[in-house]
Amino acid sequence: MDVLSATASGLFASGNTQQQAQLENLAQRQLSSALEQFTEKKYDAAISTFRRAIALAPLSTVATNAYDYMARAYLAKEDVKSAIAAYKESLRGNPTDANAHFQLGNIYVTQDDFELAKASYQQAVRLDGGSANRYALAQTLMELGEYREAEAQFKAVQNLEPAKPNGDYGLGLAYAKQGKTADAINAFERAISKDRTFYYAQVELGY
Repeated sequence: MDVLSATASGLFASGNTQQQAQLENLAQRQLSSALEQFTEKKYDAAISTFRRAIALAPLSTVATNAYDYMARAYLAKEDVKSAIAAYKESLRGNPTDANAHFQLGNIYVTQDDFELAKASYQQAVRLDGGSANRYALAQTLMELGEYREAEAQFKAVQNLEPAKPNGDYGLGLAYAKQGKTADAINAFERAISKDRTFYYAQVELGY
């Protein structure tokens, strides 16, 4: 840990509310500057500025946001290893950040590492059982051939968003893989009835 990070961490740990607020304010300014650099695709400069924001307030939500965008900057540079390291570093300070687990899962999927993706998505679901996290987990379970487990997650998505076609579409896929043809057809038809433009369900129903 560098001197700036150590000093900032010490001030946060000391419980001095005024000093913490000042550091967070400085960190927020650094984060705003970094986001401008990120938008301008100055990724190396943005990464350095994100790190300064983190160093100023390592235990704050500013740091969590800085880690997230720093990882995205690494991905824009096609530096997947550093992006993964950034999310892992963020989670060491804030292990209950569901978004970081979710984003890690997304990266692992792009690397075809579905076991690690599954573990990351499972953590995301434990922390936030919303439909996006569950759908991502279900899709990964499908890749791993764990169709019954995927079915359970798709049903949860269906219950969470009954007016949307995603849960039914996923169920159709899971049923089809298990040889439950009639159930698959019904699920795809439900998806289409909720969204007539849902092309993927129409294709699967055709099969």
